[in-house]
Amino acid sequence: MTRALVLVITLLLSPFTDYASAFTDVFRRTPRAPISLSVQSFSSPLMDNYFNAKPSSAAEPYIEELSPPRPPTSNIAATPAAKPEPGRPIFPNSPASPSQPSQAASLSSKTVAQLKANLKSLGLSTSGRKAELVERLSSASAPSSSSSSSSSTSTATAATTTTPLPILLYLPGLDGTGLSASDQYPSLTSSFSVRRLQIPSADRTDFYGLLKLVNEYIRGLDEEVILVGESFGGLLATSVAFSAHREGRLRGLVLVNPATSFSHTGWGVAVPLLTTLLRARTEVAYPLVASAILGLTVPSFYQSRKLASSALEGLLSDPAKILSNSNDLVLKARDGINALLAPDTLKFRVGQLLTAGSDVCAESRVKRLSSLKTLVMAGEQDKLLPSASEGRRLKSLLGPNCTLASFPKGSHLLLDGQVNLTSQILSSPIMRSKPLDPVRDFSLPPQEAVERIIDEQVGSFRRLASPLFFSTNPSGSVVGSLNYLPSPSGSRPILIVGNHQFGGLDLGLVVAETLEARGFAPRGLAHPVIFGAGRKNAANGTSSFGGGGGAGGGKGQVSQFKAFGAVEVSPRSFYTLMEENQATLLFPGGVREVFHGPGEEYKLFWPSDGDFVRTAAKFNATIVTLAGVGAYESSKVLASQQQLLGLPFLGEKLRENSAKVPSARGDGSEEVFVPPVSVPKFPPARHYFLFGRPLETEGIDYRDREACRAMFEEVKADLERGLGKLLEARKGDVNSGAGKEGRRRLLVEALEGVKAPGVEAK
Repeated sequence: MTRALVLVITLLLSPFTDYASAFTDVFRRTPRAPISLSVQSFSSPLMDNYFNAKPSSAAEPYIEELSPPRPPTSNIAATPAAKPEPGRPIFPNSPASPSQPSQAASLSSKTVAQLKANLKSLGLSTSGRKAELVERLSSASAPSSSSSSSSSTSTATAATTTTPLPILLYLPGLDGTGLSASDQYPSLTSSFSVRRLQIPSADRTDFYGLLKLVNEYIRGLDEEVILVGESFGGLLATSVAFSAHREGRLRGLVLVNPATSFSHTGWGVAVPLLTTLLRARTEVAYPLVASAILGLTVPSFYQSRKLASSALEGLLSDPAKILSNSNDLVLKARDGINALLAPDTLKFRVGQLLTAGSDVCAESRVKRLSSLKTLVMAGEQDKLLPSASEGRRLKSLLGPNCTLASFPKGSHLLLDGQVNLTSQILSSPIMRSKPLDPVRDFSLPPQEAVERIIDEQVGSFRRLASPLFFSTNPSGSVVGSLNYLPSPSGSRPILIVGNHQFGGLDLGLVVAETLEARGFAPRGLAHPVIFGAGRKNAANGTSSFGGGGGAGGGKGQVSQFKAFGAVEVSPRSFYTLMEENQATLLFPGGVREVFHGPGEEYKLFWPSDGDFVRTAAKFNATIVTLAGVGAYESSKVLASQQQLLGLPFLGEKLRENSAKVPSARGDGSEEVFVPPVSVPKFPPARHYFLFGRPLETEGIDYRDREACRAMFEEVKADLERGLGKLLEARKGDVNSGAGKEGRRRLLVEALEGVKAPGVEAK
């Protein structure tokens, strides 16, 4: 790609620069009027910093210490969440909905959850600490005098000041400023004492000079350092680690899309050619060409689309204002490019720093770091560097002490809102003495990352399926919202039990909706195939209560499920989720329901023992059923599972392959992992989801098999009633179908900008 880019630049650049020069005088004469348009309306904090970049006044590279965020200056009392509107009945013969029961905020449970999260971030177990935390919290939250409040504040302050934070030294990319990590600093400085290397634009210190500067700084510290390098900083950090690790001064090494792969690209030829041809064209031509190249290679598709949509939205809302300020935006972008990476600066850093660093980081030297705990973070959509393959190469060179974190949708700007660097480091072996527990140690990504994951991996399907969600109040009335879906309180678990629809693609829709509407993500219990398991489950890992989540696969689904907290289905993981008072999503029908045959589309195929109820009752869980319809109508089945298994030779081969797939059941029932042959319809049929009324297990003795069996039958009957209600109500929705009806639904939503009308009350 880069070699082709060199040829294109060579052939097209001369005439382009002649045309561009005609605009140079115009921009030179453009008055610098105050800019009334806020750049923030277009982009992320990174772009704001980029546009506002100014040349550093420093003459030489230096390392600065970043200050942690200031604590709030006033205490604001926690305000209970506002009561949601009760919603309106949407099914025939539904009585009027009573007022939504008050859901008072539970300060104790929230604080307990935060305390437990803090313990987990330090690698400490929270098992058995809950009662102790609740007891301490209860006494701490009781009314107290001002003197006791002052005393506790002083104690907390003293404890904070006497505990030194681990030192983290961040080495920036080729721009030398670290602007790409701007989003990360508030979080980093709350957990680490952060130091950052700064390289002024006019500085010409060679690679070995930077290497000496960083090594001497580390030697002057009294404790081990976590060394973090991004892009070029990753190349420099690796080189620093050769001596710093040998001297025992590093706690760990973190490489984010490291430029250790620079020698495998063509940028060493392309960039000097570009800067030479455009050296005298810094007014217009160089910034425009550089911006175009960076725009094509650096941001992710999500970042580019977000920027384009926000710019288009601004243009449509006030085109005159946008267009009148277009010159100011171009000037600001031009000055940002020239301030950070002027042609001479870029040529020097590519030709001297990156080239010399690549020579230092030979494979034979990199292998010497195999005893150092290393975290490599690679964006698989990085178009500037081959970070995906480089991550795998470094993992093979560094061995078991290297943790590779790959991000399927990650770009070169991985730290610009795509990941949380702090949580990645805290959960890595660098900071933990024992492996991460996927059940107990899970926490949701930052809000921006959650929104990105939903948009990238669920958004398209959600826009096509146009799902409708409903919940049921205690009196049995169904409303067109999730207001009556219980939220986790921290004192007891919530178990959501649903039918598994055809293809098993419903988990993402459900989790995304509960996150946005109720602020929590139920932890899905997913089939081992989702996590790429290729072995038979051990005796303690098989399931006697259900088949878990969907049977799909692929990196996108794996990333989606893991990001939302899904774990591999097993009795142990289910028990732990209940013990930890988590909201859990279980599909007892598992693969059998996902790959159902003709006429079986909305039938339940649950194991007969119903052991999941016994576990739920042990922890006084609240059980909520989840009925879902729409997936079966979204595909045309060409050959069912039964038809495929009945084929000569092929059927036997499919059974043999199915036997090699790890099982999610252990009750003796057969699990045949043979998906039917089907063709998806475009667009899919509308999906409908109904959460049933809460069913309480409190008061049920989990050792009483008869009582648990009765609850199991009640849960199953409630779910079957929910399916019947949805199927009946769907008949009155003119926008429910796939194909032609679905295209009409999409057209209505595109023209009106809102979800097409669904089921109406009768």
